[in-house]
Amino acid sequence: MPMPRVPLPSRFRLTVSSPGEPERDAVASGRVPYLPWLVAAIAWSAGVAVLGFAAVAVLVVAGWLTALRIPASEALRTAGQGWLAAHGVAVDLGALHLHLLPLLFTLTLAAACAVVGHHAGVQAAPDDATPRGRWQAWGLVVGTCTLVYVVTSFILTLIVATGTQAVAGLPGTAAVALAGSGYGALRGLGVDPLDRAPAWVRRLPAASGWGIAVLAAGSLLALVVSLVAHGGRVAELHAALAPDAVGAVLLVLAQVLFLPNLVLWAGAWVLGAGVTLGPDTVVTPGVTSVGALPGIPVFGLIPPDGSPGQWAWLAVGVAAGAVAGWRLVGGLDEEDAGSVGNWPWQAATAGALAALVWVGGAWLARGDLGTGRLVGMGPAFPEIVWLALFPMSLAAGTVGLVRHLRATRHLAEPAASTPEEPELVTAGGTHAQP
Repeated sequence: MPMPRVPLPSRFRLTVSSPGEPERDAVASGRVPYLPWLVAAIAWSAGVAVLGFAAVAVLVVAGWLTALRIPASEALRTAGQGWLAAHGVAVDLGALHLHLLPLLFTLTLAAACAVVGHHAGVQAAPDDATPRGRWQAWGLVVGTCTLVYVVTSFILTLIVATGTQAVAGLPGTAAVALAGSGYGALRGLGVDPLDRAPAWVRRLPAASGWGIAVLAAGSLLALVVSLVAHGGRVAELHAALAPDAVGAVLLVLAQVLFLPNLVLWAGAWVLGAGVTLGPDTVVTPGVTSVGALPGIPVFGLIPPDGSPGQWAWLAVGVAAGAVAGWRLVGGLDEEDAGSVGNWPWQAATAGALAALVWVGGAWLARGDLGTGRLVGMGPAFPEIVWLALFPMSLAAGTVGLVRHLRATRHLAEPAASTPEEPELVTAGGTHAQP
């Protein structure tokens, strides 16, 4: 007699976790088991370089199609020059000598490398890996991503540029890949370089980030105000170039690629350091002295003259430092009397860090838009160093001092306001009133 078949129960797995521990399925959801981390790091890093170069080539080819008299080989060479410019190499685009990072494109490439680093990092170490193991995995992921990106970029550059330019692009490509994949792998592997640092140090990056965000917002507002005030002059410069429909779009896109540069230039202006536009030229809130400028529409934003009322923009830097200091000490425990006295200088450190990061960005935003009088354009150095550090750290330290005084008074109030228990005098002696 045949026996009925009884289906075997399907396998299942039970996991136990504490309430504060993230579920294992949620942690493992970012893993792609069929694509090992090494394959992901190699494939996606090479893909970022190829797609980035292709993006430049598409813009160049779109312009070339409107001017077919230019040889195709020249269009390909121009694409290579644009790719190199995004990595800090001095290039020649027709008659224009350019040594200025298009920061929006450069930051986009770094962000793409960060996605690759995060994706590979999630898979590079098991969930139960030790901290040392995770740091070792971080080094492997970042090293692989950086090496592949640099090698791929070098090969692409050799095809469309000279060997000298290809070698000159090595530091820039390495910096982009290292910064992007390094940050992404940190997030993917869940490692924190400040894990064992004091509480106020762990709060420094976020607090300084708030200060940078306020300074960036104020700088962008200054650009918008200038665009509203001088938009007619920008339109006139654009019309003077007489581009066709495609050329007009490409001209706008080319200027948008330098939008972070413009924000950093405006930041130098609102901080009072000003912007240099070649030798012996300066633009500050109170003084404007400008010579010959290239016929690029965006330069129509430069105010024709300064005025004393424009010095009010200096409040942006003060506000940025104050916000950085507040974000640092605002969440610290007021009951920790041992740290209250350190709040002023700790807050000042947050403001100083925000200022230094902005100064570093301002340095990257400098460059050349030609030769002669068009060399050394951008935020004025070294003026921006002390005009960013001094007001931002002072404002942040002042906020820390105010918080220190308020916390000290709050800690002293309970002891001062506690009433003494009245004593009850009786015939038998003195007793405390119940």
